[in-house]
Amino acid sequence: MPSKIEWTDRTWNPVTGCSRASEGCDHCYAERMSKRLQAMGQPKYRDGFKVTTHPEALAEPLHWRKRERVFVCSMSDLFHPDVPFEFIAGVYGIAAACPDLTLQILTKRPERAAEFYREWWTPDRVDEFCRGGHTYTRPRLYLRHPGCSECSFHFLGCLRGRKKWHDKADNPNFRQSGQVDFFGHPDTICDCFEWSTNTHSHGVAVEMDTGEISVRQEDLTGPFPAPLSNVHLGVTAENQQRADERIPILLQIPAAVRFVSIEPMLGAVDLQKRMSRGGGYWNYLSGWWGEYIGADEGGQAMFIGPGDPGYDGPHFPGLDGVIVGGESGPGARPMKPDWARSLRDQCADARVPFFFKQWGDWVEVFDRWVKYEASRRDLSGVGLLEGDGRFTMIGDLPHFRDTHCRESDCWMRRVGKKKAGRLLDGVEHNALPTSPGTGEGQ
Repeated sequence: MPSKIEWTDRTWNPVTGCSRASEGCDHCYAERMSKRLQAMGQPKYRDGFKVTTHPEALAEPLHWRKRERVFVCSMSDLFHPDVPFEFIAGVYGIAAACPDLTLQILTKRPERAAEFYREWWTPDRVDEFCRGGHTYTRPRLYLRHPGCSECSFHFLGCLRGRKKWHDKADNPNFRQSGQVDFFGHPDTICDCFEWSTNTHSHGVAVEMDTGEISVRQEDLTGPFPAPLSNVHLGVTAENQQRADERIPILLQIPAAVRFVSIEPMLGAVDLQKRMSRGGGYWNYLSGWWGEYIGADEGGQAMFIGPGDPGYDGPHFPGLDGVIVGGESGPGARPMKPDWARSLRDQCADARVPFFFKQWGDWVEVFDRWVKYEASRRDLSGVGLLEGDGRFTMIGDLPHFRDTHCRESDCWMRRVGKKKAGRLLDGVEHNALPTSPGTGEGQ
Protein backbone atom coordinates (compact mmCIF):
# COMPACT_ATOMS: atom_id res chain seq x y z
CA MET A 1 0.00 0.00 0.00
CA PRO A 2 1.17 3.61 -0.53
CA SER A 3 3.30 4.81 2.37
CA LYS A 4 3.91 8.06 4.22
CA ILE A 5 7.40 6.89 5.16
CA GLU A 6 9.62 9.51 3.60
CA TRP A 7 12.25 7.21 2.07
CA THR A 8 9.90 4.79 0.32
CA ASP A 9 6.85 4.88 -1.95
CA ARG A 10 4.85 1.94 -0.68
CA THR A 11 5.01 -0.92 1.81
CA TRP A 12 4.60 -4.65 1.23
CA ASN A 13 4.01 -6.98 4.17
CA PRO A 14 4.20 -10.69 3.29
CA VAL A 15 5.23 -11.11 6.94
CA THR A 16 3.70 -9.41 9.98
CA GLY A 17 4.70 -9.48 13.62
CA CYS A 18 8.08 -9.39 15.32
CA SER A 19 9.83 -9.52 18.70
CA ARG A 20 12.24 -7.24 20.52
CA ALA A 21 15.81 -7.26 19.25
CA SER A 22 17.36 -4.21 20.96
CA GLU A 23 16.62 -0.90 22.67
CA GLY A 24 15.45 0.64 19.42
CA CYS A 25 12.39 -1.64 19.65
CA ASP A 26 11.18 -0.27 22.99
CA HIS A 27 8.48 1.95 21.46
CA CYS A 28 7.81 -0.03 18.29
CA TYR A 29 5.22 1.62 16.04
CA ALA A 30 4.55 -1.70 14.24
CA GLU A 31 3.53 -3.39 17.49
CA ARG A 32 1.13 -0.55 18.35
CA MET A 33 -0.34 -0.60 14.85
CA SER A 34 -0.70 -4.40 14.82
CA LYS A 35 -2.70 -4.36 18.03
CA ARG A 36 -4.89 -1.58 16.67
CA LEU A 37 -5.54 -3.50 13.42
CA GLN A 38 -6.24 -6.65 15.41
CA ALA A 39 -8.88 -4.78 17.41
CA MET A 40 -10.37 -3.54 14.13
CA GLY A 41 -10.76 -7.13 12.95
CA GLN A 42 -8.19 -7.04 10.15
CA PRO A 43 -7.67 -10.70 9.08
CA LYS A 44 -3.95 -10.22 8.50
CA TYR A 45 -3.49 -9.21 12.14
CA ARG A 46 -5.79 -11.71 13.84
CA ASP A 47 -2.73 -13.01 15.74
CA GLY A 48 -1.68 -9.51 16.76
CA PHE A 49 2.07 -9.05 16.75
CA LYS A 50 2.92 -12.75 16.51
CA VAL A 51 5.22 -13.49 13.57
CA THR A 52 2.97 -14.67 10.74
CA THR A 53 3.74 -15.34 7.08
CA HIS A 54 1.16 -14.46 4.44
CA PRO A 55 1.73 -16.47 1.23
CA GLU A 56 -1.34 -14.89 -0.32
CA ALA A 57 0.48 -11.54 -0.21
CA LEU A 58 3.54 -12.73 -2.13
CA ALA A 59 2.09 -12.05 -5.57
CA GLU A 60 0.96 -8.48 -4.78
CA PRO A 61 3.96 -6.70 -6.39
CA LEU A 62 3.30 -8.49 -9.68
CA HIS A 63 0.28 -6.22 -10.14
CA TRP A 64 2.14 -2.94 -9.63
CA ARG A 65 2.91 -1.02 -12.79
CA LYS A 66 4.93 1.95 -11.58
CA ARG A 67 8.66 2.07 -10.91
CA GLU A 68 8.65 2.45 -7.14
CA ARG A 69 10.60 1.96 -3.95
CA VAL A 70 8.97 -0.74 -1.83
CA PHE A 71 9.70 -1.15 1.87
CA VAL A 72 9.48 -4.90 2.52
CA CYS A 73 8.03 -5.97 5.88
CA SER A 74 7.48 -2.57 7.42
CA MET A 75 5.41 -4.39 10.06
CA SER A 76 7.96 -7.10 10.72
CA ASP A 77 11.54 -8.26 10.09
CA LEU A 78 11.93 -10.49 7.04
CA PHE A 79 14.92 -12.21 8.66
CA HIS A 80 13.22 -12.96 11.96
CA PRO A 81 14.09 -16.51 13.14
CA ASP A 82 10.43 -17.52 12.84
CA VAL A 83 10.34 -16.78 9.09
CA PRO A 84 11.43 -19.88 7.11
CA PHE A 85 14.19 -19.46 4.55
CA GLU A 86 11.85 -21.00 1.99
CA PHE A 87 9.48 -18.10 2.46
CA ILE A 88 12.30 -15.55 2.25
CA ALA A 89 13.28 -17.23 -1.04
CA GLY A 90 9.75 -16.51 -2.21
CA VAL A 91 10.25 -12.80 -1.52
CA TYR A 92 13.51 -12.86 -3.48
CA GLY A 93 11.74 -14.67 -6.30
CA ILE A 94 9.29 -11.79 -6.50
CA ALA A 95 12.24 -9.38 -6.57
CA ALA A 96 13.68 -11.24 -9.56
CA ALA A 97 10.30 -11.11 -11.30
CA CYS A 98 9.92 -7.35 -10.72
CA PRO A 99 13.21 -5.66 -11.69
CA ASP A 100 11.47 -2.28 -12.00
CA LEU A 101 10.68 -2.28 -8.29
CA THR A 102 13.35 -1.37 -5.74
CA LEU A 103 12.81 -3.62 -2.73
CA GLN A 104 14.13 -2.07 0.49
CA ILE A 105 14.70 -4.73 3.15
CA LEU A 106 15.59 -3.50 6.63
CA THR A 107 16.57 -5.89 9.43
CA LYS A 108 17.92 -5.91 12.95
CA ARG A 109 19.13 -9.49 12.40
CA PRO A 110 21.92 -9.34 9.81
CA GLU A 111 23.42 -12.58 11.11
CA ARG A 112 20.36 -14.45 9.85
CA ALA A 113 20.44 -12.56 6.57
CA ALA A 114 24.06 -13.69 6.19
CA GLU A 115 22.99 -17.27 6.91
CA PHE A 116 20.29 -17.01 4.24
CA TYR A 117 22.77 -15.78 1.66
CA ARG A 118 25.26 -18.51 2.56
CA GLU A 119 22.70 -21.27 2.24
CA TRP A 120 20.55 -19.97 -0.59
CA TRP A 121 22.61 -17.61 -2.72
CA THR A 122 24.88 -20.40 -4.00
CA PRO A 123 25.71 -21.79 -7.46
CA ASP A 124 23.57 -24.89 -6.92
CA ARG A 125 20.53 -22.68 -6.32
CA VAL A 126 21.27 -19.97 -8.84
CA ASP A 127 18.09 -20.44 -10.85
CA GLU A 128 15.81 -20.05 -7.87
CA PHE A 129 16.22 -16.31 -8.26
CA CYS A 130 17.35 -15.43 -11.78
CA ARG A 131 19.25 -16.75 -14.77
CA GLY A 132 21.83 -15.37 -17.11
CA GLY A 133 24.72 -14.29 -14.91
CA HIS A 134 24.68 -10.55 -14.38
CA THR A 135 21.40 -9.78 -16.13
CA TYR A 136 17.77 -10.66 -15.67
CA THR A 137 16.59 -12.92 -18.46
CA ARG A 138 12.98 -13.90 -18.16
CA PRO A 139 12.80 -14.59 -14.42
CA ARG A 140 10.32 -17.28 -13.48
CA LEU A 141 7.78 -17.56 -10.71
CA TYR A 142 5.66 -20.61 -9.88
CA LEU A 143 2.17 -20.31 -8.44
CA ARG A 144 -0.12 -23.26 -8.01
CA HIS A 145 -3.50 -23.00 -9.72
CA PRO A 146 -5.85 -22.09 -6.83
CA GLY A 147 -8.38 -24.77 -5.95
CA CYS A 148 -6.89 -27.46 -8.15
CA SER A 149 -6.00 -30.75 -6.47
CA GLU A 150 -4.24 -32.22 -9.50
CA CYS A 151 -1.61 -29.74 -10.65
CA SER A 152 1.50 -29.12 -8.55
CA PHE A 153 3.01 -25.64 -8.56
CA HIS A 154 2.60 -25.12 -12.29
CA PHE A 155 0.79 -21.85 -12.56
CA LEU A 156 4.00 -20.29 -13.84
CA GLY A 157 4.66 -16.94 -15.38
CA CYS A 158 7.73 -16.15 -17.44
CA LEU A 159 8.11 -12.42 -17.60
CA ARG A 160 9.66 -10.53 -20.52
CA GLY A 161 10.22 -7.27 -18.73
CA ARG A 162 7.91 -6.29 -15.89
CA LYS A 163 4.25 -6.18 -16.83
CA LYS A 164 1.09 -6.38 -14.84
CA TRP A 165 -0.09 -9.85 -13.91
CA HIS A 166 -3.79 -9.59 -14.61
CA ASP A 167 -6.25 -10.43 -11.89
CA LYS A 168 -7.90 -12.92 -14.24
CA ALA A 169 -4.65 -14.84 -14.77
CA ASP A 170 -5.91 -17.79 -12.73
CA ASN A 171 -8.88 -18.21 -15.04
CA PRO A 172 -8.67 -21.60 -16.82
CA ASN A 173 -9.59 -19.86 -20.08
CA PHE A 174 -6.70 -17.44 -19.74
CA ARG A 175 -3.70 -18.57 -21.77
CA GLN A 176 -1.52 -15.55 -22.47
CA SER A 177 -1.50 -11.89 -21.55
CA GLY A 178 0.70 -9.64 -23.57
CA GLN A 179 4.23 -10.02 -22.26
CA VAL A 180 3.41 -12.88 -19.85
CA ASP A 181 3.44 -16.54 -20.89
CA PHE A 182 2.06 -19.30 -18.68
CA PHE A 183 3.42 -22.79 -19.01
CA GLY A 184 4.55 -25.83 -17.03
CA HIS A 185 5.79 -29.40 -17.20
CA PRO A 186 3.82 -31.92 -19.28
CA ASP A 187 4.24 -34.78 -16.81
CA THR A 188 2.48 -33.02 -13.93
CA ILE A 189 -0.23 -31.12 -15.73
CA CYS A 190 -3.92 -31.30 -15.07
CA ASP A 191 -6.62 -30.33 -17.53
CA CYS A 192 -6.98 -26.84 -16.12
CA PHE A 193 -4.48 -25.34 -18.53
CA GLU A 194 -3.07 -25.98 -21.97
CA TRP A 195 0.62 -26.10 -21.23
CA SER A 196 3.58 -25.89 -23.54
CA THR A 197 6.75 -27.77 -22.71
CA ASN A 198 9.77 -25.92 -21.39
CA THR A 199 12.90 -27.66 -20.19
CA HIS A 200 14.24 -24.62 -18.36
CA SER A 201 11.57 -24.00 -15.76
CA HIS A 202 12.98 -22.52 -12.60
CA GLY A 203 11.72 -20.32 -9.83
CA VAL A 204 10.03 -20.11 -6.50
CA ALA A 205 6.87 -22.13 -6.05
CA VAL A 206 4.10 -20.81 -3.84
CA GLU A 207 0.98 -22.84 -3.09
CA MET A 208 -1.48 -20.05 -2.57
CA ASP A 209 -4.28 -21.99 -0.87
CA THR A 210 -2.26 -23.79 1.81
CA GLY A 211 0.72 -21.47 2.17
CA GLU A 212 3.20 -24.29 1.58
CA ILE A 213 6.42 -23.19 -0.10
CA SER A 214 8.70 -25.27 -2.30
CA VAL A 215 11.62 -24.39 -4.55
CA ARG A 216 12.52 -26.07 -7.82
CA GLN A 217 16.06 -27.34 -8.18
CA GLU A 218 16.41 -28.65 -11.70
CA ASP A 219 18.70 -27.89 -14.60
CA LEU A 220 20.97 -25.95 -12.26
CA THR A 221 23.43 -24.69 -14.80
CA GLY A 222 24.84 -21.36 -15.77
CA PRO A 223 27.10 -18.78 -14.13
CA PHE A 224 26.71 -17.65 -10.56
CA PRO A 225 24.46 -14.57 -10.60
CA ALA A 226 25.29 -11.14 -9.41
CA PRO A 227 23.15 -10.02 -6.48
CA LEU A 228 19.69 -8.82 -7.44
CA SER A 229 20.36 -5.19 -8.27
CA ASN A 230 16.91 -4.08 -7.15
CA VAL A 231 17.25 -5.51 -3.63
CA HIS A 232 18.58 -2.91 -1.18
CA LEU A 233 19.53 -4.59 2.09
CA GLY A 234 19.90 -2.51 5.23
CA VAL A 235 20.32 -2.79 8.98
CA THR A 236 18.97 -0.66 11.80
CA ALA A 237 21.63 0.72 14.14
CA GLU A 238 20.21 3.01 16.81
CA ASN A 239 23.54 3.66 18.53
CA GLN A 240 27.26 2.92 18.24
CA GLN A 241 26.99 -0.48 19.89
CA ARG A 242 24.40 -1.72 17.41
CA ALA A 243 26.31 -0.18 14.50
CA ASP A 244 29.43 -2.11 15.48
CA GLU A 245 27.43 -5.31 15.86
CA ARG A 246 25.41 -5.17 12.66
CA ILE A 247 27.21 -3.15 10.00
CA PRO A 248 30.28 -5.43 9.77
CA ILE A 249 27.96 -8.38 9.09
CA LEU A 250 25.99 -6.39 6.50
CA LEU A 251 29.15 -5.42 4.62
CA GLN A 252 30.06 -9.09 4.21
CA ILE A 253 26.70 -10.03 2.66
CA PRO A 254 26.71 -10.16 -1.18
CA ALA A 255 23.93 -7.62 -1.63
CA ALA A 256 23.99 -5.16 -4.52
CA VAL A 257 23.13 -2.18 -2.29
CA ARG A 258 23.75 -1.93 1.46
CA PHE A 259 22.47 0.84 3.69
CA VAL A 260 22.02 1.65 7.36
CA SER A 261 19.00 3.22 9.02
CA ILE A 262 19.92 5.02 12.22
CA GLU A 263 16.39 5.45 13.50
CA PRO A 264 15.49 5.98 16.21
CA MET A 265 18.85 7.61 16.79
CA LEU A 266 19.61 7.15 20.48
CA GLY A 267 23.27 8.13 20.59
CA ALA A 268 26.22 9.40 18.59
CA VAL A 269 27.35 7.08 15.79
CA ASP A 270 30.72 7.22 14.07
CA LEU A 271 30.75 5.29 10.80
CA GLN A 272 34.47 5.90 10.33
CA LYS A 273 35.57 4.69 13.76
CA ARG A 274 38.52 2.53 14.77
CA MET A 275 37.45 -1.03 15.42
CA SER A 276 38.69 -3.36 18.12
CA ARG A 277 38.63 -6.37 15.85
CA GLY A 278 42.27 -7.50 15.65
CA GLY A 279 43.35 -3.96 16.41
CA GLY A 280 42.34 -2.95 12.90
CA TYR A 281 40.65 0.08 11.41
CA TRP A 282 37.36 -0.16 9.56
CA ASN A 283 35.72 2.72 7.74
CA TYR A 284 32.11 1.65 7.23
CA LEU A 285 31.44 4.34 4.65
CA SER A 286 34.35 3.59 2.34
CA GLY A 287 34.73 -0.06 3.28
CA TRP A 288 38.45 0.39 3.89
CA TRP A 289 39.76 -2.19 6.34
CA GLY A 290 43.28 -1.69 7.65
CA GLU A 291 45.28 -4.18 9.65
CA TYR A 292 47.40 -2.76 12.45
CA ILE A 293 51.11 -3.28 11.76
CA GLY A 294 52.65 -1.26 14.56
CA ALA A 295 53.53 2.32 15.42
CA ASP A 296 55.86 4.74 13.68
CA GLU A 297 58.67 6.61 15.39
CA GLY A 298 56.24 9.23 16.62
CA GLY A 299 53.96 6.64 18.18
CA GLN A 300 51.25 6.95 15.54
CA ALA A 301 49.45 3.72 14.66
CA MET A 302 50.18 2.36 11.19
CA PHE A 303 47.80 0.24 9.13
CA ILE A 304 48.04 -1.72 5.91
CA GLY A 305 44.98 -2.26 3.75
CA PRO A 306 43.67 -2.74 0.21
CA GLY A 307 45.90 -1.03 -2.32
CA ASP A 308 49.00 -1.25 -0.14
CA PRO A 309 51.92 -3.47 -1.25
CA GLY A 310 51.95 -6.78 0.57
CA TYR A 311 48.36 -6.65 1.74
CA ASP A 312 46.51 -9.94 1.33
CA GLY A 313 43.67 -9.41 3.81
CA PRO A 314 39.95 -8.91 3.32
CA HIS A 315 38.36 -6.44 0.92
CA PHE A 316 35.02 -5.00 1.96
CA PRO A 317 32.53 -2.71 0.22
CA GLY A 318 31.32 0.44 1.91
CA LEU A 319 27.83 1.56 2.78
CA ASP A 320 25.76 2.84 -0.13
CA GLY A 321 23.44 5.04 1.91
CA VAL A 322 22.62 6.33 5.38
CA ILE A 323 19.16 7.19 6.76
CA VAL A 324 18.85 9.15 10.01
CA GLY A 325 15.78 9.95 12.06
CA GLY A 326 14.52 10.70 15.54
CA GLU A 327 11.80 8.84 17.39
CA SER A 328 8.13 9.82 17.36
CA GLY A 329 5.01 8.54 19.04
CA PRO A 330 4.28 7.52 22.65
CA GLY A 331 7.41 7.42 24.77
CA ALA A 332 9.55 9.02 22.05
CA ARG A 333 13.16 9.69 23.04
CA PRO A 334 14.97 12.84 21.83
CA MET A 335 17.82 12.96 19.32
CA LYS A 336 20.67 15.39 19.88
CA PRO A 337 21.08 17.65 16.82
CA ASP A 338 24.86 17.27 16.79
CA TRP A 339 24.48 13.50 16.35
CA ALA A 340 22.62 14.06 13.08
CA ARG A 341 25.00 16.80 11.96
CA SER A 342 27.97 14.51 12.50
CA LEU A 343 26.52 11.81 10.26
CA ARG A 344 25.60 14.35 7.63
CA ASP A 345 29.20 15.56 7.56
CA GLN A 346 30.63 12.04 7.57
CA CYS A 347 28.49 11.12 4.56
CA ALA A 348 29.42 14.32 2.76
CA ASP A 349 33.12 13.61 3.24
CA ALA A 350 32.70 10.05 1.94
CA ARG A 351 30.24 11.06 -0.82
CA VAL A 352 27.66 8.62 0.49
CA PRO A 353 23.93 9.47 0.06
CA PHE A 354 22.45 10.90 3.26
CA PHE A 355 18.72 10.97 4.01
CA PHE A 356 17.39 12.88 7.01
CA LYS A 357 13.96 11.45 7.72
CA GLN A 358 12.71 13.44 10.70
CA TRP A 359 13.52 15.03 14.04
CA GLY A 360 10.85 12.98 15.72
CA ASP A 361 8.85 14.60 18.51
CA TRP A 362 11.64 16.75 19.94
CA VAL A 363 13.47 19.93 18.94
CA GLU A 364 16.36 21.79 20.55
CA VAL A 365 15.73 24.94 22.57
CA PHE A 366 18.31 27.33 23.93
CA ASP A 367 19.39 27.60 27.54
CA ARG A 368 18.33 31.23 27.75
CA TRP A 369 14.85 30.35 26.44
CA VAL A 370 14.39 27.72 29.15
CA LYS A 371 15.42 30.06 31.93
CA TYR A 372 13.27 32.91 30.59
CA GLU A 373 10.14 30.85 29.86
CA ALA A 374 10.26 29.06 33.21
CA SER A 375 8.50 32.00 34.89
CA ARG A 376 5.86 32.34 32.17
CA ARG A 377 4.69 28.85 31.16
CA ASP A 378 4.58 25.16 32.01
CA LEU A 379 7.82 23.53 30.89
CA SER A 380 6.76 19.95 31.58
CA GLY A 381 7.58 19.07 27.95
CA VAL A 382 11.23 20.15 28.29
CA GLY A 383 14.21 18.07 29.35
CA LEU A 384 18.00 18.02 29.41
CA LEU A 385 19.74 15.67 26.97
CA GLU A 386 23.31 14.95 27.96
CA GLY A 387 26.07 14.10 25.56
CA ASP A 388 26.08 10.43 26.53
CA GLY A 389 22.37 10.11 25.69
CA ARG A 390 20.97 10.37 29.21
CA PHE A 391 17.76 12.41 29.26
CA THR A 392 16.17 14.05 32.30
CA MET A 393 12.84 15.85 32.25
CA ILE A 394 12.88 19.34 33.72
CA GLY A 395 10.54 18.28 36.51
CA ASP A 396 13.29 16.00 37.79
CA LEU A 397 15.74 18.92 37.88
CA PRO A 398 14.52 20.99 40.87
CA HIS A 399 17.41 23.42 40.54
CA PHE A 400 17.37 23.63 36.76
CA ARG A 401 17.76 27.44 36.83
CA ASP A 402 21.21 26.82 38.22
CA THR A 403 21.91 24.07 35.68
CA HIS A 404 24.36 25.17 33.03
CA CYS A 405 24.47 23.15 29.84
CA ARG A 406 27.84 21.74 29.02
CA GLU A 407 28.91 21.96 25.41
CA SER A 408 27.89 18.34 24.93
CA ASP A 409 24.42 18.85 26.50
CA CYS A 410 21.30 20.50 25.14
CA TRP A 411 17.75 21.33 26.19
CA MET A 412 15.04 19.54 24.19
CA ARG A 413 11.36 20.41 23.93
CA ARG A 414 8.60 18.07 22.80
CA VAL A 415 6.54 19.66 20.03
CA GLY A 416 5.36 16.68 17.96
CA LYS A 417 6.63 15.14 14.73
CA LYS A 418 4.80 17.46 12.34
CA LYS A 419 5.95 20.68 13.98
CA ALA A 420 9.50 19.42 14.45
CA GLY A 421 9.73 18.73 10.70
CA ARG A 422 12.67 17.24 8.82
CA LEU A 423 14.95 20.16 8.05
CA LEU A 424 18.51 19.80 9.29
CA ASP A 425 20.04 23.27 9.61
CA GLY A 426 17.43 24.53 7.17
CA VAL A 427 18.14 21.89 4.52
CA GLU A 428 16.05 18.89 3.48
CA HIS A 429 18.30 15.89 2.81
CA ASN A 430 16.72 13.34 0.46
CA ALA A 431 19.63 11.41 -1.08
CA LEU A 432 19.11 7.65 -1.43
CA PRO A 433 21.30 4.98 -3.05
CA THR A 434 20.62 3.90 -6.61
CA SER A 435 20.46 0.40 -7.98
CA PRO A 436 23.55 -0.67 -9.98
CA GLY A 437 23.14 -0.16 -13.69
CA THR A 438 20.07 2.06 -13.49
CA GLY A 439 21.89 5.32 -14.03
CA GLU A 440 19.16 7.15 -12.17
CA GLY A 441 17.83 7.68 -8.68
CA GLN A 442 15.45 5.14 -7.27
